[in-house]
This record gives sequence, C-alpha cells and structure tokens, in this order.
Amino acid sequence: MVWKRECVKQNPITISREQWIEGGRNAVLDALDQFTRVSVGHVEARGWTDPELPNLFRAVDRQLGLIADRINSGEEPGSAFFQVEEEQL
Repeated sequence: MVWKRECVKQNPITISREQWIEGGRNAVLDALDQFTRVSVGHVEARGWTDPELPNLFRAVDRQLGLIADRINSGEEPGSAFFQVEEEQL
C-alpha cells in the first residue's frame, strides 16, 4: 500500500491547462443553468447567454488559474496526485 502511494506521488495524473480550463468552464455553466432552472422553476431557463460569456470566462479562467497554481505548488490537498500543465507562453 505504501509503495503504491509513493508511486502515484512520483507520477501524478497530469492534464493540460486547456483541459483544466474547459472542464472548469463547463462545470460553472452547468451549475449556473441548474441554479437558474431550480430558482425560476422552468426547465428551459439558462444561467448565462452568449454575450455574457466573455466576462464570465475572464473571471472563471482567473480563478481556475489560481486553483491550478495551488495544486501545482503542493498547497492544495490531494495535489500530490494531480497536476495541471503549466501555461505555454
């Protein structure tokens, strides 16, 4: 058991920055839709519109970057098992 844990620490699961951002954006959009639908009681209600996406994504992308930095620096619980690729400049 200890050997397996050490093996995972040496080879954490890594995803690309793009996958991280896309997954986070989709999670936020889904959560906004769900919250709005439950709040107004209509299955077709949406928590966002296309013109609102640029402002929303700026904020979400910034937060996802902060979370990725915490994960990659080892500050976030579970970060020994997961890494987000660094952004390419």
